[in-house]
Amino acid sequence: MFNQTRQNLLTFDNQHEFERMSSDLLNSLGFENVEPMAPLGGSDGGCDIKYLNGGTPAVAFVTLRKDIRTKYFEDLAKKADSFEEISLFCIVDVTPKQKKEFTEAALKKGSTLQVYDLERIRSILDSSLKDIRRKYLGIDDDLTTQIRDKLTKLMRFQNSFSIASGDTSILEGMFANKLPQSVFNLLLGFEINVVSEVPRIGKKLEGFLDRYDAFHGLVTKNESELVTRIGTIEGCRFRDSWKIHFRYCVMRYAGSTSEEIQNKGSFLNFGITWGSAEKIYRTLDVDGTLKSYLDPVFKEYEVLVTLCPELILEKMIEA
Repeated sequence: MFNQTRQNLLTFDNQHEFERMSSDLLNSLGFENVEPMAPLGGSDGGCDIKYLNGGTPAVAFVTLRKDIRTKYFEDLAKKADSFEEISLFCIVDVTPKQKKEFTEAALKKGSTLQVYDLERIRSILDSSLKDIRRKYLGIDDDLTTQIRDKLTKLMRFQNSFSIASGDTSILEGMFANKLPQSVFNLLLGFEINVVSEVPRIGKKLEGFLDRYDAFHGLVTKNESELVTRIGTIEGCRFRDSWKIHFRYCVMRYAGSTSEEIQNKGSFLNFGITWGSAEKIYRTLDVDGTLKSYLDPVFKEYEVLVTLCPELILEKMIEA
């Protein structure tokens, strides 16, 4: 039966990353003082990783070579006698006959032997250490599957989802299409390292988080400054009054007529009339204030809306 973990291990071609994965496996399996010898390359004298097993000094041989017998005995010949345990990490299936031969050779050097061959590593990664499988082999685990599933639902059921809006600005709350906000809030529910390691799309998702965060900063800044600018024109000392004019100005600048806004229901207060709201809108529109503050926000939001389906596009194509 086809197994994706086994297939990805068979085609793994980065020795340094395989050494890092082996180090992470040893750490996760409870071994102590795990120390890669040459994680950035260079000679390691046949000793790829040093570690302790309950205080016993040990060494790991890590290789992507398929001629495992030749490679094992090359490394064994270089091994210092001070290591009482050897672990062999490889991406081939070591036969029972080979394991017996390797173990006997290790014992002659004063060491026991643990073999982490292709099938043993696959079993570990597919059962208890799926986070390492995700990180190094690009295969979904339970968390990244949740992210994909929730993103897919957001794209499909856009009329029904809800978002946490406690920290949204007035302007963000006015956008009819709230998909970017929903995607952002969804992703915030997961650890950033999990988001960034979603196979094939993790970097896109992380980039979206950064981009929406920058957008939120832009919106907050422009909204605050524009509301304050409205206050200097209106003359009322209540900032809530300025925000009402702000809402009206945004709706007008976005293309709604005064009549269309009025027909949606009144949100006026503090003695504001539709006429006074329209007057402030025209003042800010004519002098270019609305354009300078709102155009950058609208344009960036359009980009964010476009990006959302692309976050799962590859997954949709595969499906």
